[in-house]
Amino acid sequence: MTAEGHPRVIRLTPGQAGDAPHAPDLPAGAKRGRVVTGDRGYDSAAIGGRARGPRARVVIPSQRGRRVRRYSKALYKGRNVVERFWSKVKQYRRVATRYDKLDTSYLAFLHLAAVLVVLKHPLTVHTT
Repeated sequence: MTAEGHPRVIRLTPGQAGDAPHAPDLPAGAKRGRVVTGDRGYDSAAIGGRARGPRARVVIPSQRGRRVRRYSKALYKGRNVVERFWSKVKQYRRVATRYDKLDTSYLAFLHLAAVLVVLKHPLTVHTT
């Protein structure tokens, strides 16, 4: 996801699989100076180490019962842009209800819905 919450890559996983097991693959494209943000469910050494490898900043609060890791609460507040993006995509009934029988059909419409949301809410360019 970009800073504005627009996706870079959309991947499908099996319905019974959680997000966290697939998360180590996602920050692989993180570059120096980038921020990798996630909720407590993504607090693992594998995810944190993979993101820190390219010197990205990891903003993931620690799970209860684990060693407390410091993180920027100000940067963590920005995580909601991703949640808002997916909320807008799920306004398309075909995405929310998953009527498609084939994963290729569902992924194709998911891409289309994401493009429509991005076109409705384009990136804003900040000039200083």
